[in-house]
Amino acid sequence: MLGIGSEGMLTLALLYLRPTSRGSIKLQNNDPLKIVLADEGFLSNPKDMEAVKNIYKIYVKNIAAELAAIDPSYQLVSPTLDVSLAPLI
Repeated sequence: MLGIGSEGMLTLALLYLRPTSRGSIKLQNNDPLKIVLADEGFLSNPKDMEAVKNIYKIYVKNIAAELAAIDPSYQLVSPTLDVSLAPLI
């Protein structure tokens, strides 16, 4: 997880380093200057989506609660806390 703070906001980014989803890269021809065809396959495996949702539910919800305990004016902007409490699909 990576956090960046600015202008009264904290932005969190989840870095999922061991996905099981796989993409592909295809060459269009022998010209090395041509753009390759790439499909990153991001979250194509349902297990990866479940892992990301679990990371969110566990860590982001806890970080939001800790910050609110320090400063009651802190609020989770997006996604809202009710989303983080929703059961995993």
